[in-house]
Amino acid sequence: MTATFAPTAHGPFTAGPLTSCEYAYALFTASLTCGCMPPKSEVMETVKSTIGTYGLRYCADTVAGEYGEHPVEAMLRMREAQGLVAGLPRMTIETKVETKA
Repeated sequence: MTATFAPTAHGPFTAGPLTSCEYAYALFTASLTCGCMPPKSEVMETVKSTIGTYGLRYCADTVAGEYGEHPVEAMLRMREAQGLVAGLPRMTIETKVETKA
């Protein structure tokens, strides 16, 4: 399966299979409580919703900002996010297209 993205206010068009790194960026941005070990279905829905709403560029910008401001906490949070997204199946995600009339 491949992911399809439309342009959003938060980033450029991106297409192709998502990587686990992109999943982790989305989960990091969503601030899902990683310590409670949520079910994979909840993790998948959170990733899909976050990317669909904000786009990958926004997620990457958020991660970068947190690493700049709170590097130790960001590293621990990203490690948890990567653990939660490990083994998630590929999915198709579409973002909303924002156009100006």
